[in-house]
Amino acid sequence: MTIPCRAIARRSLLRSLLLGVAAGTVPGSRSHAQSREKVLRVGMTLSDIAQTSGQATGGAEGIRFVCDTMYDALVAWDLSHADRASRLIPGLASSWSVDPATKKVWTFKLRPGVTFHDGSAFDAHAVVWNLENLQNPTAPQFDKRQAAQAGNYVTNIARAEAIDNLTVNITTKTADGTFVYAASSIYYSSPKHWEALGRDWSKFEKNPSGTGPWMFDKLVPRERLEMVRFAKYWNKNRVPKCDRLVLQQDGYADGAGADRRRCDKHTHD
Repeated sequence: MTIPCRAIARRSLLRSLLLGVAAGTVPGSRSHAQSREKVLRVGMTLSDIAQTSGQATGGAEGIRFVCDTMYDALVAWDLSHADRASRLIPGLASSWSVDPATKKVWTFKLRPGVTFHDGSAFDAHAVVWNLENLQNPTAPQFDKRQAAQAGNYVTNIARAEAIDNLTVNITTKTADGTFVYAASSIYYSSPKHWEALGRDWSKFEKNPSGTGPWMFDKLVPRERLEMVRFAKYWNKNRVPKCDRLVLQQDGYADGAGADRRRCDKHTHD
């Protein structure tokens, strides 16, 4: 049996998902509460569950409910305050700078100690591997479906180079002051997990591995995507307080009144 978390206010829906703080009150004794799973259910307006392999389909809806839950980018948006405009903040990269002479070489210093959900390390080599996945048709990991979703963000990248395990240089074709904003929309999948699944992106979609605060659990196409809390998430302020996040395709929720009532929030409300 699952206990849904407390419904959350409309304007704080995305912020709550990204920060992982939408936890409800479970009645009963403390020991009883600890034995029961806290679940946040959200009804989405998408006609199907977004692509789960790292670069989601479904536009902004897919990004906020798949990319920003199971994955991270080098740069993030600060969504911790509802009363002021967001700004760029460090994500998987703890800092970044651009070469003052050419204004084309971006250096990202990566956050140490970050791991993918499968336990493998996130490092500069994983960054280069993921960019090749989106840009280089001759690379074994190239995935045209993901490339189609992220093409606008990587189109000005000339090359990427791992300087050491925690430093990556990304060189753009032309000087581009907006590149750091584009970097906030490129998400990173586990190279080792892809290898373990036989280098098959279709298998990876059914069992993805990112670095985000939520970890994949199960997928029912055209119905729901379920994730569980990633307790080892690098940003302790964003470790979810719920045990499970259930994203329900809203047509499924609308089609059955009981299921709709079990959703804590619907994205078109």
